[in-house]
Amino acid sequence: DQAVVDRLLGNPPAATPAAVLPKGLNARTMETIRQVLDRNPQEAHTCESIAAASGLSRVTVRHYLNYLIETGELSSSIDYETGGRPCMQYKIL
Repeated sequence: DQAVVDRLLGNPPAATPAAVLPKGLNARTMETIRQVLDRNPQEAHTCESIAAASGLSRVTVRHYLNYLIETGELSSSIDYETGGRPCMQYKIL
């Protein structure tokens, strides 16, 4: 889709209108999470690393990451090589 093409070309993501976001999601919070993800677009991020970088709670970040996965902006995978509990990793498509 267009969001993927824009990211591949290095174009900044278009601001998501608040009316398009589902109930409970805030455009400013979404932009904060996108900025953290865009700092290192090739890197796999964890919910915890995004929460630490953004100052948001892990629960809030996870809610927004699930939305970004549903819309096709992110992919997720499970890292089983953590030496403990498996960890979800998120990457920009």
